[in-house]
Parts: sequence; structure tokens; C-alpha cells
Amino acid sequence: MIEYSIIVKKKIGESMRARFVFSNVLICLTVLTSVFFGTVIAVDPMQQLQEGNRRFANNTSANTSLSQKEREKLATGQTPFATIVACSDSRVPPEIIFDQGAGDLFIVRLAGNTVDEFALASIEYGISYLRTPLLVVMGHANCGAVKAAFNLKEGEFSPKLTALLKNIEPAVKQAIDQNPGKSQEELVDIAIKLNAQNVLKEITDRVPAVKELKDKGKLSVNTGVFQFETGKVEWQSDEA
Repeated sequence: MIEYSIIVKKKIGESMRARFVFSNVLICLTVLTSVFFGTVIAVDPMQQLQEGNRRFANNTSANTSLSQKEREKLATGQTPFATIVACSDSRVPPEIIFDQGAGDLFIVRLAGNTVDEFALASIEYGISYLRTPLLVVMGHANCGAVKAAFNLKEGEFSPKLTALLKNIEPAVKQAIDQNPGKSQEELVDIAIKLNAQNVLKEITDRVPAVKELKDKGKLSVNTGVFQFETGKVEWQSDEA
């Protein structure tokens, strides 16, 4: 009986060692495959943004520097995983908010995260030629452009600024019409969310490649609003 017990323990030990060795071999093969042939397991781009934003909000950001080796690699080309449409506001740099490094995000920024012909062309380049699998329109709390669109008066701003703010007016009107009794501050917050959604719809309507790539399952889209108090992006759409 004692001899049998020793044999069983020996077999169990050999089995565990074999499994340990096999696991390490798999890990090594995965690493080697990634190094020599590129990453084979696709990481969900939306998850990458969410995890990066979580690090930023928790003050544990990882992407803080760019080595010479990384700069040299980037000089040969770029493979961003997301196209981000954001506001020009100096307080909301997407790379920092999503804790991503150089070459990770293709970013188009205009005041009020609005889009014009050149912005649309840039977005098309990002999704069609750089083949980013994710398109995000990100607004932010306390957006000055949205606030200005609430009280837009003829002749108050230059023609160019007026034209930009008129692009935001539909979101302002929606917020007011759909939310009677809300305070001005609440209406601004609602308009910021609606504006991001309206911009995404405009992009989808005016850049045929968006719908084509979505229909083929090659592109996901989403909208969100960055909150200064928490450091978090609140996602508004479930389309990603």
C-alpha cells in the first residue's frame, strides 16, 4: 500500500511538471510568434481605450515617454488602432486621456469636436487607409463651444466662429426641446452628449466608407464625453 502511494504521488508530480513545462512552452511560442510575425491575438480596440482611460483616471498611466528606438520605428510608418474625433480644447488631449503612446491613435481635433470637409477627409484616411477598426467622437464637460452655441447672437462672433457654432446649434435645440424644466447647466451637459452623437451621424452620412466598413464588420463606432472631475470618459453609444 505504501509502495502504491509513492508511485501515485510520483505520477502526479510528473504530470504537474509536464503541464508546467507545456504551459511555459505555449507562453514562449506566443511571445516568439508575436515578435517575429506580429500579434496574432487581436485586442479589442474599445477595450484598449477603456483600460487606458481607467489607468489615467486612477493615476497609473503607463505611456510617459518615447525612446529613440520607438521613434525610429515610428519613422517607418504608423498602425493606430482608433480614429478619435475630439475638441481642440487644450485640456482634453486624447493620447493622455486614453493613456496611449505615439502611433496608437489617429486624432482629428476641431473646436466643439465638429467636422468640416478637411476633418471628414482626415477621418476617411484614418479608417480607410490606416484601417483603424474603431472610430470615436469624444466631447467633454464644460465645452466652451457648446456653451457659446446656447447664446449665439448675430454679429457676436466672426463669420468663421459663427459658422462653427451653427454646427452645434442642432444639439442645443434638441436639448432644450426634449428637456423642459432643466437648468441651463443641465441643458449644456445634455447638449454636449447630443453634439457628439450628431457629429458621429454626420460623419456616417457624409463618409460612405464608415457604413461600408461597419457593414463588413471592419469598423466599430462610439461616442463619449470626458468628465474632468473623475477623469473618466462616459460612453454614450452601444454601437462599438
